[in-house]
Amino acid sequence: MVISEKEFVDQLERKKILFDEMLALSERQLLLFGDKDLNEGDVVKVFELLIDERKTLIDLIDGIQAEINDFMEYSSNFELLERYQRQIGPIIVNIQNNDRQVMQMAQDNLRMLGNKLQATRDNKMAFQAYSGEIDTGGKGWFIDRKK
Repeated sequence: MVISEKEFVDQLERKKILFDEMLALSERQLLLFGDKDLNEGDVVKVFELLIDERKTLIDLIDGIQAEINDFMEYSSNFELLERYQRQIGPIIVNIQNNDRQVMQMAQDNLRMLGNKLQATRDNKMAFQAYSGEIDTGGKGWFIDRKK
């Protein structure tokens, strides 16, 4: 079904609004990873909720885009389409910038978590060695350093 020109304009406006919502969502993701008061479990739960919201927005945008594409097959109103594309372009760039920052923060957090896990393993091994839980065969395993 081909939409009318008014519906076409409404869909273009709705698409822009959805991209604005996605930008706000990406800003919330950025703030989430910057919040040092949240523990890792809370960050993961909230991040998953934000990802689900984002998927919903993407599905809505895809549906609108399909209607726009159908309309453009029978229309020559490229100026209006290009005007909305110019409005949406900077929004998309801001979303991409936020996504890059979120990915970098996530990678940094993953590295920090890996370091914490390694330190925990090292501490456990040291405790086991010093408490005699591990048989070192009479040989020293850990060396205390004096400064």
